[in-house]
Amino acid sequence: MCFLLIFAPTALQKSIIHRWKWYNESINEWVTVDNISYNITGGRNNGYRGYTYKNNIKPGLWSVEVLTEEELLLGVIDFEIITDSNLTPQRLTQHKF
Repeated sequence: MCFLLIFAPTALQKSIIHRWKWYNESINEWVTVDNISYNITGGRNNGYRGYTYKNNIKPGLWSVEVLTEEELLLGVIDFEIITDSNLTPQRLTQHKF
């Protein structure tokens, strides 16, 4: 899951794209796995929050590029997925204060 927070001017209405990439070690290249987009509207004091997620993710290096609809790069989120059969899955918990 990829979370983000974008601050935008009041009149702005844009599509944001999360370009999910996986590093394929066999060919030594980043491979685009998916482009997921959603719309934002600017002017919110605390920014616009959004997220995308992928199913059936494989282990390895990952990168999510955050782009505008014109493909201007806003940011990059890099992470690695490591599987270990000795670990048990943990459930996501949410706390509200």
